[in-house]
Amino acid sequence: MTDELPKPDLKAIYKSIGYKFKNKNLLIEALTHKSYANEHKLRFNNERLEYLGDAIIDFAIAYILFERFTGGNEGLLSRFRASLVNEKVLSKIARDIHLNEYIILGRGEVLTSGNEKDSILSDAYEAVVAAIFLDSNMNTVLKVIKRHFKTELDNINSQDMINDYKTAIMIFCQEKYKIAPIYELLSQTGPDHDSTFEVRILINGSECGRGQGKTKKEAEQRAAKEAIYHIVEEMNGETE
Repeated sequence: MTDELPKPDLKAIYKSIGYKFKNKNLLIEALTHKSYANEHKLRFNNERLEYLGDAIIDFAIAYILFERFTGGNEGLLSRFRASLVNEKVLSKIARDIHLNEYIILGRGEVLTSGNEKDSILSDAYEAVVAAIFLDSNMNTVLKVIKRHFKTELDNINSQDMINDYKTAIMIFCQEKYKIAPIYELLSQTGPDHDSTFEVRILINGSECGRGQGKTKKEAEQRAAKEAIYHIVEEMNGETE
């Protein structure tokens, strides 16, 4: 198989990826784009590995988030996973580990800078992950993915990831107490078509805020907002 392909600098690739292959043919297949395979009438390209790698990355990130946010609900974990497993992030990681320097492309893609296209880079990264899995095992590929995603995982708590008060307070509780906040419905007043809900939020057993709204979700958001202000005031008091 490798006689028909360029001879990439495998040692440099191993160093960039952070994994040394026992079967180098798996790596070469993972780096071979269909444009090159079509031009050279090869019987393989990286699309099958891409298919497998997509599923492996999805599982790995879901598992990492499941372990990290032990009290996180399905909605929060799914939101975080979607923010990490997408073409933009995967192509960035591919560039970080210099896959753009090693992808094997056909002449047409080379002329149009295919090695800088997000779609090609993200697909190649998925294929490389699958190749690592086939060359080793799930534990090994989990460790590799954790290293590759370290910056993105560390940034998951940054402000640009927080688009509502409930998410913000959930992250705070996870980081400080390793538990999820609890929302309790205190009252529902008015007719069914025009009800007003009152909710309180409990953090580590203590009430930290209350909120009212025309839906329970709206009331929970306002309770979470009040809790954030309460926590900030307490933290400011501790530093004075």
